[in-house]
Amino acid sequence: MRRCLPLLALLLATACGGGSDETRGGPDVVDGNARPVADAGADLQVLVGEQVVLNGSGSEDREGSVLGYAWSFAGVPEGSTVRFTDGDDRIVNPRFLPDVPGSYVIRLVVDDGVLESKADSVTVVAAALPPDVDAGSDQLAVIGGTVRLDGSASVDPAGGALAWTWRFTEVPEGAAATLEGAATATPSFVPDRAGRWLLELTATTADGGSAADVVAVESYARGTEGRVTPFAWDLVDAEYDRAHDKLVAVSAAPNLLHVIDPSTLEEASLALPKAPLSVSIAPGGATAAVGHDGSLSIVRLAPLALEATHDLAARADEIVLAANGWAYVFPGLGEPDGAWAVELSSGTVHEADGWSIDSGTIARLHPDGLRIYGAENGLSPADIERYGIAEGVLTREYDSPYHGDYPMCGDLWLSEDGARILTACGNVFHASNTRAEDMTYAGSMSVKPLRSADDSLAAGRIATLPVTGGRNQLPNEAVELFDRISLEHAATRPLPPFPGEGRSWSATGRFVFFDAAGGAVLVLVQAEAGSALAADDGIVRFSLGE
Repeated sequence: MRRCLPLLALLLATACGGGSDETRGGPDVVDGNARPVADAGADLQVLVGEQVVLNGSGSEDREGSVLGYAWSFAGVPEGSTVRFTDGDDRIVNPRFLPDVPGSYVIRLVVDDGVLESKADSVTVVAAALPPDVDAGSDQLAVIGGTVRLDGSASVDPAGGALAWTWRFTEVPEGAAATLEGAATATPSFVPDRAGRWLLELTATTADGGSAADVVAVESYARGTEGRVTPFAWDLVDAEYDRAHDKLVAVSAAPNLLHVIDPSTLEEASLALPKAPLSVSIAPGGATAAVGHDGSLSIVRLAPLALEATHDLAARADEIVLAANGWAYVFPGLGEPDGAWAVELSSGTVHEADGWSIDSGTIARLHPDGLRIYGAENGLSPADIERYGIAEGVLTREYDSPYHGDYPMCGDLWLSEDGARILTACGNVFHASNTRAEDMTYAGSMSVKPLRSADDSLAAGRIATLPVTGGRNQLPNEAVELFDRISLEHAATRPLPPFPGEGRSWSATGRFVFFDAAGGAVLVLVQAEAGSALAADDGIVRFSLGE
């Protein structure tokens, strides 16, 4: 190495080439000035794309001279085009953004205006960016049903494809279920035990970045108290047969009549000739009538059998099957006004007597089997009215004494003892064979309007499903119970979530019934609008207890 004579600093710099490797390898002291010491800072671990701020402030000069800084990349990962931000390689705290995973070696040399330091280096290890992992929402599931998981909301910040790995981290004792498609974004499994299942999703980027998320699934047996058990069909209409403690329902897609034991959920089904619109059970529960567009079917309930089908020149949107051998048909809103009585022994159809019955009327058979009460729809003010059926043919007899004084809201239900009429507006009226007393005001329930209601002598309660608007809107998410005598509010039973694919959904009630003993409330529910579930109807049972 060439030596330089001790001269003034400027001459020394000129003679030695100022900052050359030779100068850095020269003497450590020149004219009493010691070589400064570079300190590139501590090694760092960061993520790709995360701003790195280097720190050369630990560098020092024995004489306290102001230091100059020179940073440079001594080594970068393959494929990197990294550079310092805005030419920061001449300041104490330069910045850069690592652009690929790997090790970045950065070299620092400082000078005091006379001598340069020996180089120091710092290593920055940049790891691949982890993905944003989303294993989906927690779910409820029925044992034996398929649970579909969904991690497709997970993303690689760099926009690349992800690799998926799912695994169970917790299962109920004795469970033997296995994951199908564990290396996909959307695996599935069939729970075989009741309890809690925890599943972990690990997603990995092409650069090796990985992260995990966990989703929980709670499984329960069909018919579990206070839990929704989905049906495998789309519910159209339902009534309760207290004589045999059975639920009778009709479904579309497929077109079936179902007889269900609400305590075990055992089900018997019968194919129907056409899509059903309505169902009615005869007093005593021996038969049911199913309304169709242009016909009605008569079904024997035990054992299940289709007994007859009768043609109609109307839609049977509402149907009442009486014990007198007749069925009564009321078309829905938008259909021609009128009502029809069908003599089941012959299939003869008779138009109703008296003045015209408006389409959209909702009708219920009185427990004495001799009269029907109807609620008007599509009229303002809407009223309730009475029809006689003692002679078979339907006869419109008279309406209530009120014309807008008490809103009716287009639906009604009869108390189990036949003494009162409950209307969808929460107003309650007497039912009597004395016209002066019939359909006169008897009180009001505080929650209104109602989508469905039922009265039980054994329970001493009225069960209701309130709605947020008109009759055709789904109710809110709770059963409201009232004392059947005082009409005072007694209790609220929130509806549980509806189990579904990828998440759980809010359940809204459509029909409410008491069982025969009055010890339980049965609610037929539907998953919230927008769930798009293939089977979005189900049943939940609440025991009333003490």
